[in-house]
Amino acid sequence: MRQCISRCGHSVARACFWSHISSFLVNRRSRSSTTDPPAPSTMVGCVEQVTITGNGDKTRDTPNCAFTVCGMSKPPSIIFFGGDIVSLVALKALHNRLQLIMDARPLQEKGCSAATGSEKSQLVVVCPFLPADPFTVFKQYRRQYPVARYCVEHGIPLVPVDHPTSMAKSKTLEYLLHPKHLPTPVISGVAQVDHIAGRPLEMFDVAVVVSFRYFLPNKLLEKLRFTINLHPSLLPRYRGASPIFAPLLRGDDKGGVSVIKLPPRGMFMDGGDVLLQRTIPIPPEMTIREYFPSVTEQGAEALCDCLFGKVPVAPALSSPPGSLHLGPAVANGYCDWPRTFNALWNAAWKQGHDLHFTKDPWHAPLLKRESAVIYWHKVTADEAYGIWRAFVGGEYFSPTINATLDKGATPVRGQLIKRLLSRTVCELEKQTVWHRGDQLSGEGCNEGLPKEQQRDGHGGGGTDEGGNAVQRKDITVASSKPSEKVDDAEGAGSHDHFRHRLLVRCTFTDAVYPQGTPSAVQWELQRLEQGTVTHFRNLHDCGDCGSNAPTTESFIEAGSAYFPKSAEDICAVKCRVGWFLWNAVVLEGSRKQSAGLLRKGMAMKTGVLYPRLFVVQANDKGKCSSRDIGGRSASNTNATVTACRSNLASC
Repeated sequence: MRQCISRCGHSVARACFWSHISSFLVNRRSRSSTTDPPAPSTMVGCVEQVTITGNGDKTRDTPNCAFTVCGMSKPPSIIFFGGDIVSLVALKALHNRLQLIMDARPLQEKGCSAATGSEKSQLVVVCPFLPADPFTVFKQYRRQYPVARYCVEHGIPLVPVDHPTSMAKSKTLEYLLHPKHLPTPVISGVAQVDHIAGRPLEMFDVAVVVSFRYFLPNKLLEKLRFTINLHPSLLPRYRGASPIFAPLLRGDDKGGVSVIKLPPRGMFMDGGDVLLQRTIPIPPEMTIREYFPSVTEQGAEALCDCLFGKVPVAPALSSPPGSLHLGPAVANGYCDWPRTFNALWNAAWKQGHDLHFTKDPWHAPLLKRESAVIYWHKVTADEAYGIWRAFVGGEYFSPTINATLDKGATPVRGQLIKRLLSRTVCELEKQTVWHRGDQLSGEGCNEGLPKEQQRDGHGGGGTDEGGNAVQRKDITVASSKPSEKVDDAEGAGSHDHFRHRLLVRCTFTDAVYPQGTPSAVQWELQRLEQGTVTHFRNLHDCGDCGSNAPTTESFIEAGSAYFPKSAEDICAVKCRVGWFLWNAVVLEGSRKQSAGLLRKGMAMKTGVLYPRLFVVQANDKGKCSSRDIGGRSASNTNATVTACRSNLASC
């Protein structure tokens, strides 16, 4: 016989235990003539009593625990609000725990519920706006709308909000408040007749909000019995929309989760009383790849412990009589609702941080895409490392752009300029011939090609800026208009107009914690700042295209890069204060490569400083390429070709 006993104090528990054993033996003797096995005996959680006063305040009373042989404590009915990947982790944990609790209930109780038709869905989900019905979303999307897809897959009742930006303006709110008086919506493909998945809104035991896009209106919160919110930070720190990224950006040594009340007419965002908190240590080497799954799983576990009670740990075999000992199957389905929840609700503590988010120094605002960019002249080495570790990506996030690599600051600049000029000459010659309406001859860039390709205007293969083989494509030429402004043809062929094509956006995939820099690398960087290391210089004069002039200087510009001799797979980038060290990078349109491989590919050397190798972003001003010249007249295009050929010859 397996016995599931909840602790209500040692003396009370032991007395209830032996009383329960005595009643069980009496019942067994009375049924000794039958062959049916006895029903498994377990303890039901305390029965709650909810009192609503005249002013609307809610109090929970927890009477004494009682034992029964009819089955386990019935789990709470939950209405869940959420929509993103953080919500999905919590939803999975709640759904799995509910399934285990329901499976652990005695067969007699299950049969009685099925016979009377009283079995109702214990979990209903409200998700943000969907572009189509849930079944269509499930079939067409693989990464977006994770909560909706999970509900369809597992048959969980789903109520999508029908407004993309506001729940207060949606018809879904009116349906939740008055389900009987509005047209019946389709929830997970099944029409609900009178209530939300078999019960009115007021009859749900608890509402759980996890990373929901909308603010819940006060009239909805007033109608819900009890509402809690899972916030992935140690409140009152990091209230707002980006609590997971904030501790990594600021270099905190710990993070965590908080389960709070969500009262109606709350004065401060994420300012409810705290029921439960869990702390997670953040080592310096931890990035969003490790922290995100850790904090979301910890939050889901804390949420389950708050609602169902913490699963007791089985003691050693030498434990005294009366100590708790649960089998694996019973432990996984453990539920003491509402005893633990009542205790946490009544003991919730105030945050004591009554500040509006505009004045809160720990506010975590909604992050923009530019937040991942490292502004070298503004940040210190520790701040740059914090930006990198917060946006490096992982299983749930794609890496974001951190900086831009300027190939024009490398020794291969001259070769790349020559390739760009040569390609531009070929493309502009095509456009010149097409403007006149003539067919391409065997001259210029199509020389030596078959006549069919010459006639059809198909060029052969070529190379891109990095020297990779590519297939040349035809260029669609726009018709010339007299009102178009014609740029200077000489300027179109100058080197400045090709600089933007040497700027490549990049993402650092591996970096080194600044305080963990190897001592040999630190010594080299100190010598570099003292002006004892060679600086690479590219001369931009047309006559010396691509040549360099090594110099030594003590001033180092932000964004300059240095490859240490003592560590060939490390690149150091100068910040406002200190150096940001990285090991691997992904250039846009390329694969991940180490710092050493990038250095060799760009003909750079160790022990040399390359000024302004990394910039914040590509400058779009002054762009001019063959595609931009497509709308020019034939005479101006000829002038541009002449300018490009002149610059190409000079290089």
